[in-house]
Amino acid sequence: MDDFILSFDTHSEQFQEVQLPKYREYHQRQEDPYLVVYKGCLAFFVAPGSWCYWTTIWSVWVMNEFGVVESWVKKFNGETDEKAKWPIGVTKNNEIIIYTDESMIAYNFETKMSRDLIYDSSVDSSWLNYTGSLVFLDEKNELVENASSSV
Repeated sequence: MDDFILSFDTHSEQFQEVQLPKYREYHQRQEDPYLVVYKGCLAFFVAPGSWCYWTTIWSVWVMNEFGVVESWVKKFNGETDEKAKWPIGVTKNNEIIIYTDESMIAYNFETKMSRDLIYDSSVDSSWLNYTGSLVFLDEKNELVENASSSV
């Protein structure tokens, strides 16, 4: 069975499956995959391992055209000194923030350098990535070009 993302089209009110890349062909061990947004595109962070075994090597796949399976591209391979557990998000400065065994790091895709980020690990923390997509629909289910009204 292929892995997929279940999406919902608000215009057609239909669910659809978006196939994930064939990332399992590249890794021997079980992977812990995570969705992130990279430069406005759907991206997929793959860290070979599982909850009991993380690795310092990981990759990022990017879907260049949403819904087109063939547009998945393995964009980056990364390696960090610490074992990557999961990504927190990608910054506008082309860095991916990764939660590791010991800390959080910012890894720059261009320079392939990482830097430690300071945070208080004694406090319980949760991170949530949010990409807003507020679409106003008129009565005919068409996109309203200008949502503001004049009085």
